[in-house]
Amino acid sequence: MFTASGFARILRAARVAALVLVAGGAALASETTSPAIPTTPGLTYKMYDSGHFSRFNSDTQFEYILGGLTVTAGTLKFRQTLDLPGGASVEEITLFFVDNGPDTISFVFTSVPADGLAGTLHGGADTTGIQTDGILSVTATGSPLTTIDNSQRLYRIEMDLPSPSSEYRLYALRVGYRLQVSAPPVTPTFNDVPVSDSAFQFIEALAASGITAGCGGGNFCPDATLTRRQMAVFLAKGLGLSFP
Repeated sequence: MFTASGFARILRAARVAALVLVAGGAALASETTSPAIPTTPGLTYKMYDSGHFSRFNSDTQFEYILGGLTVTAGTLKFRQTLDLPGGASVEEITLFFVDNGPDTISFVFTSVPADGLAGTLHGGADTTGIQTDGILSVTATGSPLTTIDNSQRLYRIEMDLPSPSSEYRLYALRVGYRLQVSAPPVTPTFNDVPVSDSAFQFIEALAASGITAGCGGGNFCPDATLTRRQMAVFLAKGLGLSFP
């Protein structure tokens, strides 16, 4: 039999398992030349293929060669807007590319506020010293690069090619992130869940998200058993379930 406080932990685990995490880091960058990029335990990954990259300027002319995006004329820049869950801690961004020329491909991870001014650089990497005939990758990492705040900022990755040549091609981006639970308030919402309770942070997150209003009288009843009816309400609200 589940208790209400135990179910709060289960719901958090279910959300982490169901969502894709993307992670990045402050100003740290590391590079790898392995075609098979390892994953980091605890991170969820989201892929963006080059077919969804946007031209930075309308004058860019491009084509696809062996599945890779390359510029034939115009501005040598593409970008990808990220759609990640609020509160996600971005820790890794990997660019998959082909670089057969003498120059380098690079990318930066940035965000801009709602007014479009004063953009912030969160990290980046380039292909210096990585020239090959195969599809390789370069990764920017951080602890974290940034934490996503969709209410205030727009996040994107900008990629630069050195010249309009098929020697330089873009294939995909991979973002690794970790979901987080909001920090709890100083004052407890429920009379029977003090700040010393081991589930305090998670119960407060449920209340702040509108998933639970407690059991009445200003209490949460953390040790009460949970009915299947109550479980249905928690899951439907927590996972945002709805009819198509």
